[in-house]
Amino acid sequence: MTIDLYVGGLATKTQGELQSLNGPRAFSAAGRIVRSGITPCETTALINSGSYDDPPNRRLSFIEALDRQLRWQSRAEKMWGGSFQDVILGSYDTIVDETWSGNTRHRLRLPAEAAEEAVQSTIAAAEFLSKVRDTVPDHTLLLSVQGITKAQYLECTLKVLKYVKPGVDWLGLGSWCLVGNAPSTLFPLFRDVIPDVLGLASEHGVHHVHIHGVLHRATLALLRYYCNNLLIPEVSTDSSSPIRQSGFGARWKHAGALKPYWRDNVAAWVALLNSF
Repeated sequence: MTIDLYVGGLATKTQGELQSLNGPRAFSAAGRIVRSGITPCETTALINSGSYDDPPNRRLSFIEALDRQLRWQSRAEKMWGGSFQDVILGSYDTIVDETWSGNTRHRLRLPAEAAEEAVQSTIAAAEFLSKVRDTVPDHTLLLSVQGITKAQYLECTLKVLKYVKPGVDWLGLGSWCLVGNAPSTLFPLFRDVIPDVLGLASEHGVHHVHIHGVLHRATLALLRYYCNNLLIPEVSTDSSSPIRQSGFGARWKHAGALKPYWRDNVAAWVALLNSF
């Protein structure tokens, strides 16, 4: 079993070059579309809902969020000259590992009590996308779960799985994008939560698990281990870091890059994830 890496980025220049990178790519529906050299027919596009970019006072309705994703896809395909090989649409969840003051985002996890509203919104987002699946028949649905505590995460998982179509939809694991910044606190929680979450997913017939925004090696290795043992055949993650890391010049190692040139760095991360 390998871990597929959906490479994020704004599809613009890195180290003076266009990000003309095909294969698995991750994009935000709230992001810009620029000329990039991407070949859509050789690219699988994971189009996130843009919830990460929306401050609380500017959140969209679920139907508006889906419309934004579809409009982003249409504009990108028109600008880049073709249809994507495959498209995955993420549910418009509410992120629990960030806080906002006005329009300024802070990389801080919400307290458990405050996160409850976000969890319920995340469940509702999965329900909505599942109910309108017939309107997007050529797309794969990625229905995500969130939670700050183990109990909260399991509750969210149980409720979201009601809307996941076994063997068809992907299950998205949210709330872990800060694990690399705070491994001493978040990795033990992940280690405690994930066996039960994946056990439920396996019983439900989930065939693909995607963890949002994680390159932390121990986290990905553990995720792969449990998916393999529980016969969940497909695992993936997304991150813009493999492109961004190499933009730090002489400090590329300090930024976490494996190689100084961005294309080599992406290839090195893909190889590393395939070696787990």
